[in-house]
Amino acid sequence: MAGTAALMAGCWLLVTSWAGELPPPFLSIHPTQGLVLGDPVTFRCHLYGAAHRVRLCQDQRRVPCMDLYGIQGRYGAAEFNVSGSREHAGSYRCQYQTWEPMGTSEESQPVEMVLMDPTFPPPHLSFPLWGDALWGQASMGSNVTLHCRTYRYGAAVLLHQDGRPAPILQRDPNGDGVAAFTLYRVTPQDSGSYRCSYRPIGFPFLLSPIGDNVTLKVTPSTEEAGPAQDPHVRLLLLSLLCSCLVTFIPILIISVIIITARRRHQGHGPSPIRTAEAEQIQVPCSDWDSLTYVELRVDPPDPTTTPRPHRDPKTIYAAVRPQ
Repeated sequence: MAGTAALMAGCWLLVTSWAGELPPPFLSIHPTQGLVLGDPVTFRCHLYGAAHRVRLCQDQRRVPCMDLYGIQGRYGAAEFNVSGSREHAGSYRCQYQTWEPMGTSEESQPVEMVLMDPTFPPPHLSFPLWGDALWGQASMGSNVTLHCRTYRYGAAVLLHQDGRPAPILQRDPNGDGVAAFTLYRVTPQDSGSYRCSYRPIGFPFLLSPIGDNVTLKVTPSTEEAGPAQDPHVRLLLLSLLCSCLVTFIPILIISVIIITARRRHQGHGPSPIRTAEAEQIQVPCSDWDSLTYVELRVDPPDPTTTPRPHRDPKTIYAAVRPQ
């Protein structure tokens, strides 16, 4: 068996020496996008005629090359079914061999198999506070910046726009894991939803889940933007709002503390006592003793105090014997 394999490898190398006389094939991958880890993938090596042998190889050589034999027909295609595992993620090329004329074609252009790995956290896309599109609106001709935060997992960050099959920009993140994308001189055609993803560090052919989208609206230059749409005015208003909050919140907290302390002090202190108005009435008597009647007029009770168990008369008479 080993001798047969060595003989076949020698024949392949011998035929490869004739490379250059046959046009290179064209390699494609299906599906072209949205591949998730574990999904089946098909490579198609398109030929310009019949081929005795077609070979598909991964550049990283983590998996062995695959061969198909006896591809017939003009403009035929050899299909290779690959499992979407982490080992199979990588860059692939194909080439074919013919007997008449004898030779081996050049390799095709490389095609990458990139798989989305849901185990990585999705990134976060946003407009920076100092940008021209703080609330997702920008005037035509301005430069719009978007920040994609990868939480320091990403080695390369990709920007996607809904409706386009491939990422539109790629950037490297800074030390905090944030990549800045700038859209120069935007037009109404740049309006739409944007998302971002990243390739994890150490896994160049894996992709993180695509994060939530942000929407950009580009207004034509013929429309005059109001003061609230001016980015400088928005930044000034935001600064004033922050200053007001910083000043007002401590005052509000101190006021609440003072009011609460006063209420507690009034609740635990002695009840206020109303001063009664007194009138003396002299009543003559036949006896040397005389009685002095004191009329005490009491104000109505305070409704906030606890009512007494019985009614007090409005006028109270007290007999006082003089000494």
